[in-house]
Amino acid sequence: MRLSVPRLVQDRLYLFRSDDKDAVNDMLLARPTSYTKVTDDGPFFDGPVSPRVAVIDINANEGSLRPSSKFVAATGRIDGRYELDEALMDPDVDPLSLEDTHFVQQSVFATVYHTLQFFEELLGHPIKWSTNVKVEVYNSSSASH
Repeated sequence: MRLSVPRLVQDRLYLFRSDDKDAVNDMLLARPTSYTKVTDDGPFFDGPVSPRVAVIDINANEGSLRPSSKFVAATGRIDGRYELDEALMDPDVDPLSLEDTHFVQQSVFATVYHTLQFFEELLGHPIKWSTNVKVEVYNSSSASH
């Protein structure tokens, strides 16, 4: 299965002048975000979660899980994806809006896959995280309370 997942290609803090956190830097990239094509044999789930990478987003202040990004399966020739406000991919996006929970989750997921793809291409073989890994998905909506 193949996905298009957004990622931040320029650190959000760079988008601000160091002396004035309220002013956007004059030297911006043309586009601070990009899409990474993620290809994996296994299934993808809300999270983002795949057989190789799982993003578990915990609110540090409360110790609770943040709402996960919802997976949208591929249809026809359109890649699978995770739900996201597409305005976040605008080249003129407000840098503060890039702190959106779902964008950060997806960006982390895409960055890990982008890094894996880089090294796998360089090494000429897949990188295995571990052997006999089993993905278990907990669905809180079906859990008894």
